Amino acid sequence: MAQEYSEQAVSDPLDRTFDLSVVRWSTIAVVLALVAGAALRLLQLDRHALSPVEADLAFDAFRFFRGAALQPGESLPVTEPIALLASSLSFFLFGVTDATARVAGSLFGIGAMLMVFGLRPFVGRSAVAGIVTLMAISPSLVFLSRTSVSTSAGVFALTLIVVALLRSGRNEGEREPGLLWPVMTGLGLALAFASGPAALTAIVSLAIGLLLASISGESAATAGLRSIMANRSRLLATIGTFVVTTIVLFSHFFTSIDSLEGVWLTVRNWGRLIGTTVSATPGQFFVL
Repeated sequence: MAQEYSEQAVSDPLDRTFDLSVVRWSTIAVVLALVAGAALRLLQLDRHALSPVEADLAFDAFRFFRGAALQPGESLPVTEPIALLASSLSFFLFGVTDATARVAGSLFGIGAMLMVFGLRPFVGRSAVAGIVTLMAISPSLVFLSRTSVSTSAGVFALTLIVVALLRSGRNEGEREPGLLWPVMTGLGLALAFASGPAALTAIVSLAIGLLLASISGESAATAGLRSIMANRSRLLATIGTFVVTTIVLFSHFFTSIDSLEGVWLTVRNWGRLIGTTVSATPGQFFVL
C-alpha cells in the first residue's frame, strides 16, 4: 500500500521538477516579447482622450450594449461591425470607460501575436520568436492596437487565415483530413471582411501570393488550399463558416437585418478606396 501511494505521489504533476537547462533562448525571448507586447497594448489605455473616430465608435457601442432606442435619423454603423460588437462586449465585461473602449483592439493585437505560434512547424522556433518580437514592439501595430479596433481585428483575422490555410494542408494524406482548420479559414475570412475594406486588399494580396506560389512550385500554402478545394466537406465547411459568420456579424447578431446592407457597402467602399481619389494618399499605395 505504501509503495502504491509513493508511485501515485511521484506521478503527480505538481511534484515533478523542471529542467531549466533544456529551456531554449528562443523560448525566453518569446515569453519576454509576449509580456512586453501585452504591457505596451494594455497599460494606461486612458492616458489620452478618445479621438473623434474612437468616441463615435464608443458611443455607438454603448448604445448597442444598452439596447437604447435610436432617435429619428440616427443609426448604428453597418460597416466594420466587428469593431461595434467587440467594443460592446468589452463594455459588458469590463464596464464603460475610455480604457475599456480600447481594450478590444488591444486584445486583438495580443491575439495576433499568439496566433503566430501556429506557424512554428513551417518557419521554425527561432523565426516565430523573431516574428513575435517584431510584432510586440512594432510602433504601428502597438499604436493601432490601442486606437483602432477595426485595424487590430483585421490583423488578427489575416494572421488566422494564414495559419489556418497552412495547417489545412499539413500531413495531408496521412490521415482523414479534419474540418477544424477549414472552419478557421472561413472564420478568418469573415472576420477580415467584417473589419473593413482595407482588409479586402490584404486578402487579394494573399490570393496573389498563393497564385505565385502555385506557379513557382509546391508549398505549404498551396497544399493547404488544395486540401480544401479538393475535399467537398472541407470546402463546404469553409464557405459555410464564412457565410454564417458574415451574416451574424453584419446583422449585429440578428438584431438588425437591415444592417446586412453593410456587406455590399464594404465591397463598394473598397472599390472607392482603390479606384477613386478619396484621400490625399494615391490609390496605388493601397494596392501595394
